[in-house]
Amino acid sequence: MKKERYSLNDYLERYLAFEVDFLTEELKDQIEVTDDDCYMLCYGFCDEFGKLSFHVLSIGSEPECCYKGLDKAVMLKSYPASQMLQYPFVEVVPSQEAQEKCEKYLNLKFPLADNDSLHIARRMPFFDDFRDIDYPDIVTANLLDLDNSHSVRLQMVDAKMPGIVVARAVEDDEDNKVKKGDLFNIFPSFFDREKIILALRKENVIVTDMEGELLQVDDDLEKVLMTKIEETLEDIKVRMLNKEKYKC
Repeated sequence: MKKERYSLNDYLERYLAFEVDFLTEELKDQIEVTDDDCYMLCYGFCDEFGKLSFHVLSIGSEPECCYKGLDKAVMLKSYPASQMLQYPFVEVVPSQEAQEKCEKYLNLKFPLADNDSLHIARRMPFFDDFRDIDYPDIVTANLLDLDNSHSVRLQMVDAKMPGIVVARAVEDDEDNKVKKGDLFNIFPSFFDREKIILALRKENVIVTDMEGELLQVDDDLEKVLMTKIEETLEDIKVRMLNKEKYKC
């Protein structure tokens, strides 16, 4: 598979055979590598810091025949997503030996990395166009505040409530309006057929306990936002059209 853009669901926590014959040469100090060994069997996984890496289980001459190295207890190597997603890959059905090696390795090295809430957020395709390729929990969103709209980089930390994703700022912004660690609610949205992610400060969003009840925004904030909504959305549109996005 080689596409202009992938969905996170195409490669996260899947067994993939990458066609990277020159990279297999880097494993000669661990296993025997021949000229025919041009495929790497990898597993994509996010660690406790949210970094996505492809862990190499084995190599082989065909996608379904990557057996060399499976007898090693550790992964042969790990590569960042930004490097591996440049190359074509196919999803394969792993052997029992490959599954056991992968599970033992991940459970030993990343015992606290599993987070059901983050799994929900990672399975939301809407966010794919806005994700950091190496840290897919980090997305670029548009902060909707009283003054203006501007881009912020936020790391998703919770998605337990239906339709509600909580994210925190990963850095201070230049205008000092956002501090690292500030919490926001983010919402997938559309404007003029363009996808956008809106961000509101968490303290300004009230979620009721009644099933089916809509989100409610603080009254004072809502009045100001309604008077500025047209210019704000226009600003978002301009930023979206000019924003550089990852292309894998």
